[in-house]
Amino acid sequence: RDRLTQLLEQLKINPQARAEDLSVQQWVTLANELGVKSEE
Repeated sequence: RDRLTQLLEQLKINPQARAEDLSVQQWVTLANELGVKSEE
């Protein structure tokens, strides 16, 4: 599986969800995780 799908599942976000279905908190969490992961 690709890295993004794994991250979404880890954060309990449905990988099939549309962007507009995510809450602000989910977006913040996802952005923070992507920032941390990209720095590694």
